[in-house]
Amino acid sequence: MNETEIKYCPACGAANRPTARFCKNCQTALIAPTASEAGVTKPAASSSRGLGRVVEQIAGLAQDFINSLAEELTVISRSKKEHSRTSTGRVAALPTRQLTQAEAARFSIAQPLHTRGTLSPMPIGTVLNKRYYVAQAFPLKRSNYYHVHDLRCRCGQINPTSNQPCIRCHTPLPQAIYILRERPIVEHAELDEVSLRNLSRDQAGLVPHERVWTSSRATYVLLPYLPQWRNLAGLSPVQEPAQIIHWGVQLGQALDYLHSRNFVHFTMGAEALEEVIIHNDAIRLADLSACRRIPTEASNNERRALIGRDVRFLARALYYLATGRETPRTGNYGDVPSELSKPIARAMRGDYTDIEALLTALTGQAGRYGHSLKPVSGKATHEGRVRTLNEDALFVFEFTKVVQSVGVPVGLYLVADGMGGQQAGEIAAQTVGEAVTSRVLKEEIFRDLGGKATRKLGATPGSLLVDAIQEANRTLYRNAREQRSDMGTTLTAALIVGDMATIANVGDSRTYLLRRGTLRQITTDHSLVASLAAAGVITEEEIYTHPQRNQIYRTIGDKPEVDVDLF
Repeated sequence: MNETEIKYCPACGAANRPTARFCKNCQTALIAPTASEAGVTKPAASSSRGLGRVVEQIAGLAQDFINSLAEELTVISRSKKEHSRTSTGRVAALPTRQLTQAEAARFSIAQPLHTRGTLSPMPIGTVLNKRYYVAQAFPLKRSNYYHVHDLRCRCGQINPTSNQPCIRCHTPLPQAIYILRERPIVEHAELDEVSLRNLSRDQAGLVPHERVWTSSRATYVLLPYLPQWRNLAGLSPVQEPAQIIHWGVQLGQALDYLHSRNFVHFTMGAEALEEVIIHNDAIRLADLSACRRIPTEASNNERRALIGRDVRFLARALYYLATGRETPRTGNYGDVPSELSKPIARAMRGDYTDIEALLTALTGQAGRYGHSLKPVSGKATHEGRVRTLNEDALFVFEFTKVVQSVGVPVGLYLVADGMGGQQAGEIAAQTVGEAVTSRVLKEEIFRDLGGKATRKLGATPGSLLVDAIQEANRTLYRNAREQRSDMGTTLTAALIVGDMATIANVGDSRTYLLRRGTLRQITTDHSLVASLAAAGVITEEEIYTHPQRNQIYRTIGDKPEVDVDLF
């Protein structure tokens, strides 16, 4: 059996035996056994590998045939109810037997969750799912990260390469680049792709999930590109206590948000460290594919046990940042800085029943985290050197809410850059600014801060900004259609509640962080030149002189719904 006889699934890319009628992985009907249907296309092998490589491929295909037969028999033996659930396209419902460690190592197919297996990285040039071109690989011990290029044009055509115009409409491809995480297959996943996307978009401590899918090789999570991101497992491990506490609070708030939505992150072992990335001095969860739902009928003890896993995961992450070791020595935390050793030890023993208790212990150990600072701001706008019409709008609102003698400072800062000409841009920017401000301040902030004051922010700031921007987008889209205008606007907004800042943006208006004399961009531009720079086609300096520097591909008012980035 050669590779041209293999049937590749058009949905998930899994390889199936020639006579198979349904995919062994996702049960999609198979039509034609051609290699061009493959979801994963590997680059041509070097001729220097010779006969040994050919023999290895034949042996691998033979074993794959045996495995596929066993897997299909497993599918047949399942009950009708289970088969129906598996065929609905859930994130990971792979009907397969347990592989031995030797088999997993040989075929680069990882063991199920919480086992210590390896997953060899895909070669540069691999095309995954017939759409994503692997440009860079970042292998870790238990998973891999990649930079991938999207080969799909806006017209819907899947192209063979990313550096040529679309073969259908002949327009340049948008050069969209993503981060892709590849992990061992998540067995018995409880959330489908839509649920994972929705869950990941409302909290700044979570990286939004663009796509999630499982093949016969691994589970994949597609993430937006974040410049200069780093993985926690690859970080220079020993950090200062203040930095560890700062990151610990951020990670804890992301976990607490999941708990408020009745989910737990669940992954607790050393492999969970690879699910965390750092971007712009913020720590974020990049993979929710193994999340578990807290049953509505769960008792208090059962709920505490599930949440306790996340508490111990947070403690393990703190320990790693302080020592560089993945696994704490049993009962001995003498190698941890004194301000961290007691909270970590108590969390690992199970003394804390929730994330808030651990965060309280952490912040109580560092006096400078005791009170939130009051925001101080300034504002200015200018029409620029070329145009006489100023289509920008800015909004600033600051106040301190005092509840039970505790002051909680709140600040909303918004900049919109309108477009459309003949005052349409000015109207668009003003309309969106007023709509967002009205929704966030008048309808939500006062009401949500009317109860018990707390440093725990949960999902409120992120979901508030996203919902407010979506509502403003629908308003502007409707107005533009009624007036037959192409008005639109960019937007960048910061909502600060207490000591947590949540940033949202659409378009190429930017938010920066100024710290220790260094200015660093937080938001990502939704522009053609930014995509070209991210892909390495042009330099950062060329962004400001490129002839297409004014072309942006995401604005408010252009479509009924808009994707909003959170930071």
